[in-house]
Amino acid sequence: MPDKFRNNPKAAALWAKQNLKEQLLMLEVLFWTMWGYMACTGPLAVKIFEAAYSTGLGFSQANAMLLSDEESLQLQHDLIALWILVTIEVMEFENLAEALNNPGMTYLASNDCIKRLHELILSHTDSQYACTYLAWAFVLSRLSNNPAWAPFYESLSASDSLQISANGKPIHLQMLQTCLNPDAGLFQLILSLLTKSPVFVTAVAWRTGSWLSEPNVIAFRSLIRGR
Repeated sequence: MPDKFRNNPKAAALWAKQNLKEQLLMLEVLFWTMWGYMACTGPLAVKIFEAAYSTGLGFSQANAMLLSDEESLQLQHDLIALWILVTIEVMEFENLAEALNNPGMTYLASNDCIKRLHELILSHTDSQYACTYLAWAFVLSRLSNNPAWAPFYESLSASDSLQISANGKPIHLQMLQTCLNPDAGLFQLILSLLTKSPVFVTAVAWRTGSWLSEPNVIAFRSLIRGR
């Protein structure tokens, strides 16, 4: 925070809230860039996931004490919703079948990056990560069914850091089972997003005065529903 705001709580709160608004704008730009203009390389995918997960999908803010009003909390929830969309879009479901055979410039071209994504995703199992967790289980299921990728898939399952694979089931099935557990909060998260979030509900965006530039667009809804 700039020093000039440190002794002015009201100005500091306004500055912190403006920071949230700018984060939301940058996430929108990132989403549309990933959606329509560029493939996600391995290093880029890792950087995006590290940024998303190190900030609790945007909910962990350095100036959290200044962000307790209703508008600030709504902005943080909007950040979570957009981060969920961004992390799923990184996986490029629409090009996954082709990328498995010809990784090109996608994240599948780097085994090290895939392993890093795998470690990040499996180490975050709180409910806000459930959609991304399920999406990664789908990616792994495609790897397991492709003979060329089977050895690498097995190496992921055998990793010492991934205790989820200990009972012998394919790891993507264990991840699916985890998501379907009522305690995982997957269905509550999806229901909340589709009925209460300005990202997906235009009426809510109007009522809350959302700072999203484009709420409830087809791309958001098709992505969360698996296209």
